[in-house]
Amino acid sequence: ARLWAPALASSPTNTNTYWHAGKTYLCLGMLSRARELLGKSVAFEPSFAWAQHTLTLVFLREGNRGQARAQIERMIAANPEDPSALTFAGLGALAMADLAAARRYLDRGLPEAQAYVRRHGAVGLAWILQHSGEEARARELVKDTLRQFEQFWGGQPKRPEDFMDLARIRLLQGNREEALQLMETAVSRGWRFIYQEPNALIL
Repeated sequence: ARLWAPALASSPTNTNTYWHAGKTYLCLGMLSRARELLGKSVAFEPSFAWAQHTLTLVFLREGNRGQARAQIERMIAANPEDPSALTFAGLGALAMADLAAARRYLDRGLPEAQAYVRRHGAVGLAWILQHSGEEARARELVKDTLRQFEQFWGGQPKRPEDFMDLARIRLLQGNREEALQLMETAVSRGWRFIYQEPNALIL
């Protein structure tokens, strides 16, 4: 977090820097500071769905579900019919355990969303499908999503967050023991990002 101060000072209107700084403070649990920085990111670029989504997570972390829902609506209004924004909306609804809304957003956004957003949204949708009894579709989605993750990793997970992503896949495949082992590996390698993980509900 200390490193973001000179970055912000040198580029005081850089929406991307404000977003990254806001994410950092969210991970630290310093929510008012995170909200302030993310608010500036969104003010500079209202259509920046990544910052809009992270701001949703801040409101959720604060326990303000009403503001989180309103933030999702603001993100969609600023990005009408944008696939990634719709997928982010689905992830936000998933974090609130609103599975019906999450599915509506994910079904609309996933096919054309950016690759990173699509992978994580697909994990959420597969979990929803499992809970609605649509096992066959869920299995196919998990299989395809695992293939996309493996391509992204270059074959094997490397970063702490990669191991967490694989843990979710293993849980969706019914392998709770390996999922727990993967989570332990992620933590031992430095994973500390629980507050910015909308798919944490799955785990």
